[in-house]
Amino acid sequence: SGVPGVPASVIAQVQAEVGPVHKGKVNPAFKSKYADMNAVLEAIGDVLAPNGFSYSQHPGYIDGAEAGIVTVTTLLLHKSGEWLKSEAAAPLERFTAQGVGSAITYLRRNALNTIIGLGQEDDDAQ
Repeated sequence: SGVPGVPASVIAQVQAEVGPVHKGKVNPAFKSKYADMNAVLEAIGDVLAPNGFSYSQHPGYIDGAEAGIVTVTTLLLHKSGEWLKSEAAAPLERFTAQGVGSAITYLRRNALNTIIGLGQEDDDAQ
């Protein structure tokens, strides 16, 4: 049900209203800041629904020849019945439940950033 392709003007409205995602967490391995999932959800929380949008994300796993690949499919749904779909994948660094969970969270936040076109800024950028 529905057709792919949300009108560009509707997406432009969301992008105009959503603020930048604040990079408030520090990755100790790379000594760099990043926006965690809560920051992404906070940035989009008050903008998507009033503009007729919702989203759905579905994790998956590729085994066989591509063993160790975690996937996330993101759907950006519009009340018009139109939608956008994005698929992301990443190899597992650790073959544990925590490793899978970390990879899924990483893919979820980056997929939402990408499908909506969110900008990011450091908390101390000012």
